[in-house]
Amino acid sequence: MLVQDQLFLIDEYEKKSVFSSFLPGINGLTGIPVWSFYVNRGQCITSFGTMDKEHSIMEFYPAHQAYQRTGEMGFRTFIKIDGVCMEAFTQADTRKQMFIGKNELRIVEVDEKNRICVRVCYNTLPEEPLGALMRSVEIINLAAQERSFEVLDGMPELVPYGVSLSSMKEMSQTAKAWMEVLDHTKRMPRFKVRASMQDTAQVSQVEEFHFALAVSGQELLASVVSQETIFGYDTALKKPMRFAEKSAEALSGEKQITQNEVPCCFFARDTVLSGGASVKIQEVYGMSKAVGHLEELAEKLQTEHYFEEKQLRAKELTEELTDAIQTKTGHAVFDEYCRQSYLDNLLRGGSPIQIGKHIFYVYSRKHGDIERDYNFFMMYPESFSQGNGNFRDVNQNRRCDVQFAPFVEERNIKAFYSYIQTNGYNPLGIEKSVYRLENDQYADLTTGTFTPGQLYETLRAKVLNETDREKLFIEIMDAAREQNETSFIEGYWTDHWTYNLDLVESFLSVYPERERALVFEEQDYTYRQSCASILPRRKRYEKTQQGIRQYYFLKELVENGKYVTDGDGNVVYASLAEKLFLLCVLKTAALDPYGMGIEME
Repeated sequence: MLVQDQLFLIDEYEKKSVFSSFLPGINGLTGIPVWSFYVNRGQCITSFGTMDKEHSIMEFYPAHQAYQRTGEMGFRTFIKIDGVCMEAFTQADTRKQMFIGKNELRIVEVDEKNRICVRVCYNTLPEEPLGALMRSVEIINLAAQERSFEVLDGMPELVPYGVSLSSMKEMSQTAKAWMEVLDHTKRMPRFKVRASMQDTAQVSQVEEFHFALAVSGQELLASVVSQETIFGYDTALKKPMRFAEKSAEALSGEKQITQNEVPCCFFARDTVLSGGASVKIQEVYGMSKAVGHLEELAEKLQTEHYFEEKQLRAKELTEELTDAIQTKTGHAVFDEYCRQSYLDNLLRGGSPIQIGKHIFYVYSRKHGDIERDYNFFMMYPESFSQGNGNFRDVNQNRRCDVQFAPFVEERNIKAFYSYIQTNGYNPLGIEKSVYRLENDQYADLTTGTFTPGQLYETLRAKVLNETDREKLFIEIMDAAREQNETSFIEGYWTDHWTYNLDLVESFLSVYPERERALVFEEQDYTYRQSCASILPRRKRYEKTQQGIRQYYFLKELVENGKYVTDGDGNVVYASLAEKLFLLCVLKTAALDPYGMGIEME
């Protein structure tokens, strides 16, 4: 059901069939993306982090485990009303609703027995130099009389920065020896490892950290970072045994274990609410590379309306991105479906923007949700964020880009046809776009290859004047040459090349007068080097107890460079006509004996 603010309502969500989804991680051009997955159980958020699964803040779990664990290992809210302890979103007889937006998630619980209403809202923090998940919790006193409320809200387990997902899964007991929490007494807890965990002779210092902040009424809240302080002897973390005995603020004032244990992070708030009154706790959990950024965020959080303005901006970003397909019909659900579909395509192929003379794609990433746990997605934690993808996924989700953004022109045609090898196959993986300067004019700012995000972060630190920074950013990008990175990964796919034809047809639907120039005159298409070759059949077979089996397909080749070169070492360039002709010959040769389809080697 579509309700106000373009939100879809699911009533009694916890009793419906399980499903998973995610917040899009769109935090603006200058923001740092955070990935976050949710399910319709507990308080919904099941895992989140930065970069990839190896950089979890709330530990990543595949779908079937997420459905089981989110109620206990996700966000939790313990409330003591006039001395009686309870937990929100855990009772079977309360009414619970979920509201899903393009860039937000809300849940509401109405508890008639305890006469309270709890409202939770999730967004990701936009346009800041650090990445974070935003969580707002509002508790409303539905009773007519005044009552005392003591609240502990947060995460029962927070993974410190530097502890990989594989370490948490395979040797978390050992990993505890590296963990520590800093500055929780300053109400700005930082979670990290004391030093790098790799088993090497050289140990390096870890500067980055995960963090958590919370405010209520523009005042930073005290935190509890030790599980034992809250749960006591209940190591299953089911009931807050010590909270039943002491107030939330009293627990936060106790001496806590801050090293060699997996930390939690709960924020404490004690208050008295009259009938109909409410208390709100606004929290952020994220990752930062610098303490200064965290201190700046703490100051901003304590200013009036900052949190609400960031929530609004998070929603505006996806509205602005999907304005290109804004549809107005008599059916509001269809109109929102169009926007959501466009957003889904955008998250796979990226959103094209112009940076000087370059067309750059932001927000792209591989579909690595909790039901596709086999995919290793990456969302680089930097401005102008981009990620990895597969040839087909990126290609098919850019097929209509030139129609929605004509300035793209033939950019994708040149990119994807240049990925095609001389054997007609293409590499599977499309990696991040990087750039390189041909001279050392800006050697003090960047060397080697760099991404727009890396360059922007460097300039943000070295050039304080925003106008000068933006001007220099465009100046350096204009002087740089783009390099499109690819990877072999699991191998070649027989059908991926077919999407290239859609790119050509889309371009000609907008620029029909440029057909001859596109096909015959532009001689700037390259050939990717093959990373592997298919072995002859005589080398593929093996005699087993089950009979003759075909096992050994590929021979990996030593790669001398990214592009095919001639005898003198010069990169070979071709026209689109040559590329198309080559594909026609090779794919015809690969037809099966009946001519019904292309054989897959």
